[in-house]
Amino acid sequence: VGEKTARSIVAHVANPSARDEIKALMRLGIGEHKVAPQAGSSETSSDGEDQAQSLKGKSFVFTGSLGDDMPRSRAMGLVERAGGTVKSSLTKNTHFLVSGDKSGSKLAKASKLGVSVLDREQFEELVGVPKH
Repeated sequence: VGEKTARSIVAHVANPSARDEIKALMRLGIGEHKVAPQAGSSETSSDGEDQAQSLKGKSFVFTGSLGDDMPRSRAMGLVERAGGTVKSSLTKNTHFLVSGDKSGSKLAKASKLGVSVLDREQFEELVGVPKH
């Protein structure tokens, strides 16, 4: 980046509305340092497992809020990019319930059905979101 471009970027970021736009994009997951690999990629984890298919055959249901910086659409995309599927209803065949703040009746139902419940931190670790 040249000096003229750098000055233009600094001037743009100094604008409060531009900062608000950047924050909104970051809440959507745009601009993250590491993104889960796309399906079909050859990226592998440290143990050699193909990360693009690390959740193949696993189904997920979400309940509650995972926070402003992890909207449901981003969480669902992380599951799908890792080969998993997202369902809207909980059944005995569901592998994981991801439970956030203000979880509803799905949390009690998961316990009754014997479905594994993950909090946000456990979910992020499973799908490979780097810790901040």
